[in-house]
Amino acid sequence: MKFGNLGRYGWLINTEHLAEVRSGYFTHMWFAIKISSFSLLNPITGIIHAFIPFLFPNTPHRIALRTVEMAEELIAELKASIEAEDAEKNKGA
Repeated sequence: MKFGNLGRYGWLINTEHLAEVRSGYFTHMWFAIKISSFSLLNPITGIIHAFIPFLFPNTPHRIALRTVEMAEELIAELKASIEAEDAEKNKGA
C-alpha cells in the first residue's frame, strides 16, 4: 500500500518498502539510524567549524564522503541481490 504521493519525490507511506529494498526491519532500521546520524553530524560540525575554524577542519567533508560511500555500498549490495535473484529465476525457467 502506498499513500501520500509526493510527486517525483516518491511516497510518504509505502508499506512495501522493506520488500522493495530487500531488507529486514532491524537491518533497515540500523542503516537508517546510521546514515541519518552521519547526516545530522555534518551540519553540526560545519557550523562549529564556521565559527571556530581550527575545530573540525576537514570533518564535514569527510562525513559527506562517508555518507555517500555508505549509500553506494548499500545500493551495490541491493543490486547484487536483485541480480542473483533474477539469475536464479532464469535458471529455473
